[in-house]
Amino acid sequence: MEFNLNEFIWTIIDFLVFFLLLRVILFKPILKNIEGRRRDIEDSLHRAEAANKEAEALRRDFADQVAAARREAQDIVARAMKDVEETRARKLTEVEEEAARRLEKAQETIRREKDLAITELREEAANLAILAAGKVVERSLDTEDHRRLVRDFIHEVGAKQ
Repeated sequence: MEFNLNEFIWTIIDFLVFFLLLRVILFKPILKNIEGRRRDIEDSLHRAEAANKEAEALRRDFADQVAAARREAQDIVARAMKDVEETRARKLTEVEEEAARRLEKAQETIRREKDLAITELREEAANLAILAAGKVVERSLDTEDHRRLVRDFIHEVGAKQ
């Protein structure tokens, strides 16, 4: 193998011409196409990042709305429980007051009936005493004697109670 300078120079010139042709015909469009793809990919990445941020913001907003709805539901339940408790306490108070009124009325009725029964028993006892006294004495008592005996008897019976 011999080194030929002339051939070497032509080879280099051929190579440079071929390289320039390749660069103009092939490399520029390929590089232009690659650059366009790079820009498209960057744009897609930016859009994806923006969509991701928007989705995250929507997720946070949704989570906030869910939390607010839960708090509102808990507040509603708490108010309902409070209303139920107040109603129960009010009804219980009303029932207790009604029971106290009925008990007082029953006690008053019992007192009246007792007083009436005592009065009737005293009168009956007085009548029996008059009859017994009349039989014991076997004489007829006048009206004034009857009254005096009844008063004395009622007074004695009242004193014993």
